[in-house]
Amino acid sequence: MKSVGERIKTSRKYLNLTKRELAQRVNITELTLSRYESGEREPKVGVLGELSKVLNVSCDYLMGFTDIRNYDTDTGKAKDEKDIQCILEDMLRKEGLMLYGKPLSKQALAKILAAIRVGITIANE
Repeated sequence: MKSVGERIKTSRKYLNLTKRELAQRVNITELTLSRYESGEREPKVGVLGELSKVLNVSCDYLMGFTDIRNYDTDTGKAKDEKDIQCILEDMLRKEGLMLYGKPLSKQALAKILAAIRVGITIANE
């Protein structure tokens, strides 16, 4: 599975953007972007959201939860769902999360995210 940095780099190249162009659009330095792409650092949730907007991919894709590059539309509803998803995923990526007194497994995390997605869908009906 590709890392966040590899997915940022792949998406940037797909759009024929230079590091400088992407960094300017996201309002970060070129050095910071290079560190993301090399895996030295991971973007915070706000930057991840901006990267996903500029690169026209989902936060799920950048974080490796899906291989689907872009599955939402440019509607406000989709943007809100995307923002919520980025925030939830950032929270759930933190180390040391526990479920019933035991470390949270990747399988449990995937199920929790799926349940949250269902809840968001139901809330939007």
